[in-house]
Amino acid sequence: MKLLLTIILLASSLFAEEYKIEKFDASGELPSNLVFKIYQDSRGFLWFGTMYGLYRYDGVSCISYRYNPFDSASIGNDDVISIFEDSKGYLWFGTYLGGVSRYDAAASAFTRFTHKENTNSICDNTVWAICEDKNGAIWFATQNGICKYENNLFTAYNNSSAPKVNTFYCIVADNENNLWAGGLRGGLLKFNSERTKFDTYKRNDASADSINGNVIRGLYCDKKGNLWIGMIQRGICMIKSEDIKQNIFRFNKQMFDSTNENAAGNSSIYQICENRKGEILFSSSGKIYSYKPDNKKFAQITLSQNTNTKGENLAMVSDYSGCLWVSSYENCLFKITKKDERFLNLSVTNNGSEFGNVRALYYDSLAKKIFAGSSSGILEYDEHSRKINKADFAGIDTQVNSICRDEKGNLYIGTENSLIKISSFGIEKKLIENTFVVKIITDGNSIIAGTSNGIYFINTASDDTIAYRNIPGDKNSLSENMVLSLYNDSENNVWAGTYTGLNKFNRDSKTFSHYTKELNDTASLSNNYVYSILQKDKDNLYIGTAGGLNILNLKSDKVYVAKENSISASVINSMVLIGEKLWMGTNRGLLQLDLKNFHAKNYTDYFESGVFNPGALLKTNSGDVLAGNKSGLVVFNPANINSDTIKPLISFGSIKIYDAKKNESLDLSRLDKLNLDYSQNNFEIDFALMDFNNPAGNQYEYKLEGADKEWILSGNKSSVFYSSLNPGKYELKIRGVNYDGVRSNDKSLMLTISPPFWRTFWFYLIAACAIFVLAFTLYSYRLKKNIRLALELERAKEEEREKWREQASIDYHDELGHKLTRISMYSRRALKKMNGHADELGSDINNIIETSNSLRMSARDLIWSLNPSEDSLYDFITRINLFADELFDNSGMAYHKCKNISEWKNIEMKMEVKRQLLFILKEGMNNALKYSGANNVRLELFKQNDSLSLILTDDGTGFEYPSEYSGYGLLNMKKRSTKAGFGLQIESSFNKGTKIEVNNIPFFISVNKN
Repeated sequence: MKLLLTIILLASSLFAEEYKIEKFDASGELPSNLVFKIYQDSRGFLWFGTMYGLYRYDGVSCISYRYNPFDSASIGNDDVISIFEDSKGYLWFGTYLGGVSRYDAAASAFTRFTHKENTNSICDNTVWAICEDKNGAIWFATQNGICKYENNLFTAYNNSSAPKVNTFYCIVADNENNLWAGGLRGGLLKFNSERTKFDTYKRNDASADSINGNVIRGLYCDKKGNLWIGMIQRGICMIKSEDIKQNIFRFNKQMFDSTNENAAGNSSIYQICENRKGEILFSSSGKIYSYKPDNKKFAQITLSQNTNTKGENLAMVSDYSGCLWVSSYENCLFKITKKDERFLNLSVTNNGSEFGNVRALYYDSLAKKIFAGSSSGILEYDEHSRKINKADFAGIDTQVNSICRDEKGNLYIGTENSLIKISSFGIEKKLIENTFVVKIITDGNSIIAGTSNGIYFINTASDDTIAYRNIPGDKNSLSENMVLSLYNDSENNVWAGTYTGLNKFNRDSKTFSHYTKELNDTASLSNNYVYSILQKDKDNLYIGTAGGLNILNLKSDKVYVAKENSISASVINSMVLIGEKLWMGTNRGLLQLDLKNFHAKNYTDYFESGVFNPGALLKTNSGDVLAGNKSGLVVFNPANINSDTIKPLISFGSIKIYDAKKNESLDLSRLDKLNLDYSQNNFEIDFALMDFNNPAGNQYEYKLEGADKEWILSGNKSSVFYSSLNPGKYELKIRGVNYDGVRSNDKSLMLTISPPFWRTFWFYLIAACAIFVLAFTLYSYRLKKNIRLALELERAKEEEREKWREQASIDYHDELGHKLTRISMYSRRALKKMNGHADELGSDINNIIETSNSLRMSARDLIWSLNPSEDSLYDFITRINLFADELFDNSGMAYHKCKNISEWKNIEMKMEVKRQLLFILKEGMNNALKYSGANNVRLELFKQNDSLSLILTDDGTGFEYPSEYSGYGLLNMKKRSTKAGFGLQIESSFNKGTKIEVNNIPFFISVNKN
């Protein structure tokens, strides 16, 4: 929004001359009239309540809030007549006939409160004033009484608990938490400490301490605790804070009556406020009254010279930056600022002669005068009177660019077309003609002139001239003929600034060395246009360019660029060093640089022309500084430039989000952090420095931590746009510098852009789990498939082995068994034929028969173990019982068979298990037969769940085990049990028999066993 500011010069009041009064014309969104209430919130925003809506203003742009019948979150009515911010940061807006609306900036929404009969609600829909007491209760002065809002409940105070008057225009809580209210003809009301009833204070002519009048329009409690009362046609009165503390309520009015010069007298007072200097301000019809408590004096500001214009100033506020805002309700809106008298602009002499453009300033120590070269010739400045007049130099009425005097007293004047020498005898002589002379200096022996056609060295005794110019192709010549600045340093080196950089003249070689701008080289000049040169000390040379201030270190011969933004953005035309402060004349006013901390202050709004000329800056003996600009001369004393050190407020305004689906805007004024969706990564954020003195002079910087590496200077632009930001956390920092060079604190906004769900940690976690589950499923599937294939292969191999075992048992039975049988048969036949002869041969044949029988029995066991059809526990028990029956037959020992049941046919044992188990039991039975002398041998089987055990016992002689017996058979039994994977325990002692227990026999259940 652009606001046209029309400055009204008022001469009718001496006090008004101290102020600059600006009138807002209706050229933007902010109305110029019908403003009933003005309020500044804690963030610095100005709020204007008007007949046609609510407006928020930050000095740059304006946002309007209007009633929308289709939006329940909009304000309750457009006619806003009261505004208040509570301690929680909510803004309350009282309206005419629309109740009160509470604004939650964080939600960018209004909550409406309206009066409804027979309900707990506000007592009336016209709310003239709002305040808060120290307990946090919100109070409303309405058309029909007073109402309190506390703990989400309304309590009304009207005819039943208050005087007959029910129309209240103002309400305030003082520092002692007394509640005061004023309205129509009812006097001043105070809610007593118990808050149960009102005490009334009315005018009483018989009492000097009574209130002035009974119609109260303005109430204000100042910073010191004094209560101020403004009345219709009765002026002002006040209750002192010390009286309030003692519950003494005396109304001081004598010092405010019409006998006090410039006092309000019997004027109507509508609004009361306090500026930051502690002055109390009162708005009235066409005037503003100001009261200074320090000297107890009044002054007046007249807002309109047209006395026929009715202008009740119904709204007024003094903002944090010192501006006074006043609404003359039916006429216009005013902004009032104090005029700055620190800078004296001299553009017209006492007799009306115009000075014009001042390009040269020179202190003539011989004549003890200060000369100024201008477009109208040479002027003379008087330090004591601070006045300037035309100097007595006959014939010199052209533009004077430079003035200098040599040691012999000769005066040299550089003009737009020549160099003029005026001898000590008054003789004039033109040394250089038809040449624009920019700057003249002296080195003690020569006059050096920088011109549009190179540099001239002029012998002061003979007037002989040597010229140095640019020679194309010669790198040691002057870089460019147009000289912009000229300087002689403490070492008598001559420096020349041109449009192509800085030149240093070597007196011995008569050559020039150059310093220029090199792209991407931070140790070179920031700009080649060199308008001013100044030596700070023996090591540093300051160079003023069109791209800010550069510092040449004479020791290292390197250039450093001043990065301070207000400096780097300025054209430095002239410089003067005063103590540790460097003053610079620029194309945008005056700059002051503090060399201790390198903070800069910019003065732009004080001059008729803000463009200051190259080389036209001079410090006088009186301590003043003279600065030549396009319209004349500016005079100021640096010691008197006490800048406002109060830091201005800076605040975020709103964010405009450009989304693919929809665009939206959010209020940022009370947010410290903001969460955005990944699709909301294109947005524009506006902000403002809440210094309303000269909003156009406010400068801004911003930096988005996480995206920007350095602070970015935005000049006067108070918004920033970011697009396509990646999801993540960011911190947007802003800061500003006001027109007076005072910097605000940094303000931060935390921004979090949430990633899309497919880029979140949880999605990654879920995806990882899903991938893991899928991979595990695939792995399990493949593993099961491989296992199944392996099992099928193993089954096939097992079937093949079983077939081989079966075939082997058949072949072994057919071949070995038959042959062993035949050997035994042949041996028996041979023994018969011998018929008892050859006893020794008979013994051998018996051994053959016995061995072949034993081998046949072993072969039968081997064949049995190889046969897969006999792998069940049932088959095993059958086999071992058969072996025991044959072994113990006719032995005199009774063998007690192991019980065998048909359910054991499904219990199978591997071939190796049943083979080793068979050998162990046979070994145990053979030992019992041979050595035990037992009467009984018993075999028992025990099966419980997954445990299978076989126990072989006898009641023979027994033996000492294991210490006294180390037979091969028992050791072999141990090895067999270990090999087969089951347990073996042998228990025996003399005359107690022997017990062999085989336990944990491996087996498995065959479901397909027939």
